[in-house]
Amino acid sequence: MKRDELVAICAMNKIFGYKPKLGLDLMDSFGSASEVFAADRDHLRKVTGPCPEYLSYISQKTLDETERELEEIEKAGSRFIPVGDPHYPELLRDCADPPLGLYLRSDDPQNVAFNGRPSVAIVGTRDVSQYGKEICIAIVKALARAKRKSVIVSGLALGTDITAHLAALDCGLPTIAVMATGIDEVYPKRHEYYADQIAHAPMSGLVTDYPPHTPPLAPRFMRRNRIIAGLCQATILIESRVKGGGMLTAGYASGYDRELYAVPGRMDDARSQGCNWLIASQKAEAVFDPEKLVDSLGLGSGKKLGRKDLVTKAREHYSEFLPEEECTELTKVLSFIREEPESDYQTICSALGIEYSRVAYLAGLLEADGFITSDLLSQCCIKTDFS
Repeated sequence: MKRDELVAICAMNKIFGYKPKLGLDLMDSFGSASEVFAADRDHLRKVTGPCPEYLSYISQKTLDETERELEEIEKAGSRFIPVGDPHYPELLRDCADPPLGLYLRSDDPQNVAFNGRPSVAIVGTRDVSQYGKEICIAIVKALARAKRKSVIVSGLALGTDITAHLAALDCGLPTIAVMATGIDEVYPKRHEYYADQIAHAPMSGLVTDYPPHTPPLAPRFMRRNRIIAGLCQATILIESRVKGGGMLTAGYASGYDRELYAVPGRMDDARSQGCNWLIASQKAEAVFDPEKLVDSLGLGSGKKLGRKDLVTKAREHYSEFLPEEECTELTKVLSFIREEPESDYQTICSALGIEYSRVAYLAGLLEADGFITSDLLSQCCIKTDFS
């Protein structure tokens, strides 16, 4: 693609970011983005019809500003991928309202992550529970064990999003972070280090359709969510309230006729009400087991440790230096935590008839040796290697 056409499409994306269909129709009508900017004003006015407010932006001034912005981001290692480029994501192009282009920051010169592998979106609430984190990581690990490797797509936000991105990096899977800011911004700021990791990881990158210097504002996340859903064959919702960004992404996925999955949760947990509603209304398929999810996605599941293997591994580990009675108590605590995730010390104590101080000691051993994790409220979950 010639430089002037690339700049023109990038300028059209700036102008029609919230109405990409109108921008695409204009390009089709005139034959190219460059011809739109070269068109006679009266002709443009007739074609734009009820949207004359855009006319003032279709100008040489906009082209000049866009050229400067492109030069700026290209010097910083990013680039703009127009809708007609062969590296533009095929799945996103198939949507009714694809962006006119995407800004990409990535060390991958061929953008392999867009078209080379199946892509799966993993989204959810920012205040994800410990259980939600463990399930998120378990799903990513199951995807990493699959015969067909996938790309993990999310939104770089706190909670579920960053958990999914980091789990993908830990497992060696590519990950794409879709942002609600310009490619030169990272939100939240605390994730700048993680954003750099993603940009430098193989077949991974940062993506946005917002122009450079665009700050994060609440309405902009909705536009971001449609891209997350549009990039992927399937979307998995971990935890979400009835109203939230995760539910919006799920709605887009459903509207694009993509596969939709949700992790069920407790009926009294507000963070699970959105997922439970999607499952109850048959809009999403429930996720009860990460391996079965991978099979349902057609990726071919890998092997994992089963329940017996976990207890056996723990007993073998501790039998070398702990008495038999203590090993038995440890495995009882471990088995209970697996059956009742997010149980705290008091709950375990009451259920097993073991003193509180003893439960705290045993749980501490299990956590120190990587069998379980616990949060500030002493709520325990099996570590995802064994879940």
